[in-house]
Amino acid sequence: MVLVNDLNARKWLLTYKFNKDDSYHIFNFRGPTIFSTADKEFHQIRKRLVAPAFSNKNLAKMEPTIYKVGSDHLAQFISSSMGDEKEVVLDMYNLFHRSTLDVIGELVFGQNLNCILDSKKADHYMNELKKTQLLIVLRTLCPSIFTLFTYPILTLFEPTILKNINARRQDPSLRNEDILQSLIDAKDPETGEQLTDVQIVDECVTLLFAGMDTTANTLTWVLYEILRHPEVYALIEKEIFTAFPNAEDVATIERCKSELPALEATILESMRLHPVAAGPMFKKVPQGGVTLNGQFIPENTSVIFHVITYHLDPNYFENPKQFSIDRWLGPNREENKGKLLTFSMGPRGCVGRDLAWSEIYLVIVKLIRMFRMELVEKEPMKPELYFLYTPKDGKFDVKLTKRV
Repeated sequence: MVLVNDLNARKWLLTYKFNKDDSYHIFNFRGPTIFSTADKEFHQIRKRLVAPAFSNKNLAKMEPTIYKVGSDHLAQFISSSMGDEKEVVLDMYNLFHRSTLDVIGELVFGQNLNCILDSKKADHYMNELKKTQLLIVLRTLCPSIFTLFTYPILTLFEPTILKNINARRQDPSLRNEDILQSLIDAKDPETGEQLTDVQIVDECVTLLFAGMDTTANTLTWVLYEILRHPEVYALIEKEIFTAFPNAEDVATIERCKSELPALEATILESMRLHPVAAGPMFKKVPQGGVTLNGQFIPENTSVIFHVITYHLDPNYFENPKQFSIDRWLGPNREENKGKLLTFSMGPRGCVGRDLAWSEIYLVIVKLIRMFRMELVEKEPMKPELYFLYTPKDGKFDVKLTKRV
């Protein structure tokens, strides 16, 4: 195994020349998915079927659902929690998970899970996700035993997904503008093949596994950094109310992208300092071996690099441990974007990154437009890197006051 810490080498490692390491098979449910496969040809075929669901055209169609289920329902719940006091302290880490669960349920499973209103149901779903994460670790340590166990989130959600797939196949009036429908309709333009129902289920559960916890944690770190830096908070607040001065102004994703540069910079800087998938990426050296920076590495060698150590390396980012949105607003903005590995990059980059960005924009803008917010705990929030980069205490208390 070889550890790599070089920008040019890393970019090369993220091309199709280097397959994912075989260890990614632990993420298989019944078979390989777009995320877990180490096979280049399989990934290319599966990507042709899955990636169109996340195209800008499809995301535009899903935007009203993302807004309603993700940000509007969250804001309504916060308002209802205030009562007559017009202020409340809430664990936003928990609420972000419940909100993103609802978005995944609506778009991927074809059913609103209603977690924002039902905390017990949300806790149950999140516990099943944690059990799945634990089982993945155990499969790594002792595959001969733990591959015999089915992942809990597959057992939990497969019946719902299959029910909705079958219902839509039988009744065209149930078709919807969502990811599930895109996967049902997907047809390989080169072969004409389509996904089986089992393959659709596996991809849907993969999207939950890869998308819910990561987006919720990213929202947590973004809001934390905004509230931790009053000057940034004030800048973003002014920016948002300048772009959307009236309550009836619709904060579309397109307008957020084009009119809120300080918010975008804050999100990028938060992703740099707190990359949710902060741990190692594993690649396998192809046949014949390769030479990296003058060093020959034999074929089939596992090559790894850590996202967070790279993001905090002064060779790539000036004053890397300092929070500074200026690095994303100045002349080096595009260059720095090219160094960010939060969603990986290249052909194996995260297919759902634009969906995640959409959720983050809409939620943060909605919260700032409706509430004044402040941190409850003044001490810095400590991170923990277990499966993902998360708040160590598993909570993020925020005081929210309704704007007049």
